[in-house]
Amino acid sequence: MITKIRHDWPEKAGFFISRPNGAKDYTFLHFITSVQINLGGKTVTTTPGACIFYKPSTPQWFYSENDMVHNWMH
Repeated sequence: MITKIRHDWPEKAGFFISRPNGAKDYTFLHFITSVQINLGGKTVTTTPGACIFYKPSTPQWFYSENDMVHNWMH
């Protein structure tokens, strides 16, 4: 069941998410613009259009030096 959804949600330069304990729900993220994301302790830069699906309680961290746009569902 989808409980929350955002479409083409803009964020200002310098935006980051740091959830060391993850979220209580499954989370799907679709990055319209490139971001830096930490996966398993390694930070990588995504290409525009990248997607990630997190299980509940999975750590989440991403950052954008520039304005960014993303879609998400919980």
